[in-house]
Amino acid sequence: MKKFFLVCTILLLTGAGCSSSNSGDTTSTSTDSATSTHDVVKKPGGVDPLDYAIAACENNGYGVVLKYDNEKKTTNTYCQFSGGYACEAISYITGTCTTTSTNRMYLVTTDGTPDNIRTCTTDEKPVCGKDGITYVNSCIAGLQRVDI
Repeated sequence: MKKFFLVCTILLLTGAGCSSSNSGDTTSTSTDSATSTHDVVKKPGGVDPLDYAIAACENNGYGVVLKYDNEKKTTNTYCQFSGGYACEAISYITGTCTTTSTNRMYLVTTDGTPDNIRTCTTDEKPVCGKDGITYVNSCIAGLQRVDI
């Protein structure tokens, strides 16, 4: 929904910059070739599956953990259960991984220290990384190992 409002705002501001006024000139000229169109692609309705999975984990009293995969350069979202066990959030809501499943994982290394686990809030306080990408907040940027 936020993306829709962002696109509408951009279109409105673009349109506002295209108007002109000729003080004292009573003739008006119309140029059809100056008219431009923009295709707006709307994301299908409904809730994003990952957002739904995060909400399901939290609503059931479980924690949400983001774990950065340095090899793939991606962040995975896990539903953290008691005792250090976790399932990928999407697998949790689809039922392919549960609190007692044999395919759940233990999110600590053999020496008992956390293995690159860090939880971030969902507060939206955008920050610009030195890589030129805007991140949701400084915690997410730090999780991606990006300086701000």
